Amino acid sequence: MIFIVGGRASGKTTELIKMSAETGIPICVRYRSRIKHIINKANKLGVEIPEPIVIYNKSSLKGCEKIMIDDVQEILFDMYGVEVVCATLDENNIDLSEITLFELLRKWWRMHKE
Repeated sequence: MIFIVGGRASGKTTELIKMSAETGIPICVRYRSRIKHIINKANKLGVEIPEPIVIYNKSSLKGCEKIMIDDVQEILFDMYGVEVVCATLDENNIDLSEITLFELLRKWWRMHKE
């Protein structure tokens, strides 16, 4: 599992769109209005992505083997009705093999400038 972390308007969704275009894995969102936003952004980037999916419940994902989620904390709130303050993740599920040290430092710098 890969996590894209950053502040508002830091390019998280843009990176997700690029990954979706490369892999063919659909992006799941909380609201239907986000679908239009993601499709418009994909068009501006000049990439084709699978139709984004609004997650209403588990049946919304019927037929999906893999998904990408935009703003996972919002979807978790909808599913459980509580704010997720902290969570753990097995280190074997994190893939940092594709990020360069420069990209990592740039993301860190952007987060600390805000």
